[in-house]
Amino acid sequence: APTLAFRAKKTASHNGNLAAALSDQMDVIAPGDKSRPFFHWWPKAGSVEWAQYDFDAPARVDACEVFWLHDLPHGNCDYPASW
Repeated sequence: APTLAFRAKKTASHNGNLAAALSDQMDVIAPGDKSRPFFHWWPKAGSVEWAQYDFDAPARVDACEVFWLHDLPHGNCDYPASW
């Protein structure tokens, strides 16, 4: 669906080519689901990273949903300390 987030330009501090996954509207199955595209900052660790939406015009955002990939102890992705 052509949502505000879907139409926005997406950029990120690292792995910007994966930024389209930020609003691809594909539901994940479980915290370790890697079967669908997902955005990540790997192999960054202990640094400040960012992701950004640029809208065509000022817009009001009332809510957002974030699904964090968590694949410890087998992988290297954990929940952020804050966001």
